[in-house]
Amino acid sequence: MKFLNTKFLTKLNLLLVVMLAFAGTNTLKAQLSGTYTIDASKSASSTNYTSFADAVGDLMSGSRSSGTANGPGVKGAVKFSVADGTYDETVELDSTLGTTSTRTITFESASGDSSKVILRDTVGTFTIHLNGADNIIFQKMTLVHSYTNGDVIFLENYADSNRFLNNRIIGNHVTSFSYPPLSLFGEDG
Repeated sequence: MKFLNTKFLTKLNLLLVVMLAFAGTNTLKAQLSGTYTIDASKSASSTNYTSFADAVGDLMSGSRSSGTANGPGVKGAVKFSVADGTYDETVELDSTLGTTSTRTITFESASGDSSKVILRDTVGTFTIHLNGADNIIFQKMTLVHSYTNGDVIFLENYADSNRFLNNRIIGNHVTSFSYPPLSLFGEDG
């Protein structure tokens, strides 16, 4: 009888180890780290996104409309090297799993020329919305909001430690509103 109990306990231990291993794989799912591209002229792949929306979808939820998902979240510093072109999109980033002061997320012009990568919103209330997102960098791009009202950059819910470096920021000046037009707007809470 004692032999059966030992055998049973050994199998039970093995079963628990296997269950924990599988349970851990969900939390250890692949996360982004390293350099990726955003280039609509190339096919989607595990390292190339065809839009900002696909890159952000992968960061936020581990899903994208085309190509292999790598997220959600980050396990190291991430750089999106953005091909020259005009991207008519709104970028909305919430707090992202894994970001720290050393595990940043950078969106940067691949050519290094801010006039050649244009991120433009033409219909919404902002071009970039950071909602509690920290350690996000936008670098060497032109950020445009051309709709009649709204902001180029909108920060809220304690979005901090974000940087906008060597960008051209262009808002739409509308004189019919009672408040001054803003290119950058932030609020906490």
